[in-house]
Amino acid sequence: MAIIDGQAVNAAVTNAAFMSKTNDSSTVGKVGLLNADVISGDNITNLQKELNEKTFTAYSVQAVAAAATIDVQDYKGLQARTVIGSPGAVTVSTTPFGNSFILPSGTIVAVSGADNTNTVKITHNDINYGCLLFGDADLEAGFIVSLI
Repeated sequence: MAIIDGQAVNAAVTNAAFMSKTNDSSTVGKVGLLNADVISGDNITNLQKELNEKTFTAYSVQAVAAAATIDVQDYKGLQARTVIGSPGAVTVSTTPFGNSFILPSGTIVAVSGADNTNTVKITHNDINYGCLLFGDADLEAGFIVSLI
């Protein structure tokens, strides 16, 4: 249902055109968030995905073995990952997020260390799926490297 210019405004006309934030709704279809301002861009077709991409998602601590990979999610967003070496200090794979995984452009992954003894090292590596760093990243407790 749509409301047109000049139409009388009353409950019968408007209630069917809106969804409630407090009651379940039987409204079916898409809520369009068209922004006609050319500078702002296209329609937002998945609002929850857009919101998720604007906030950090924090994950539980991951124990990482030597030559293993660090978990990441396949979405363009902000991911906060905390790692600990297992069973001691480790160096992860030269492809720290896997060797076939491509994150969408604009994804930010912040990886922080959780322990001063069981550290995790990410090495600078100019290979496919490697990390281009200014030297290796040795992640101790509180040390963070942010990758885009």
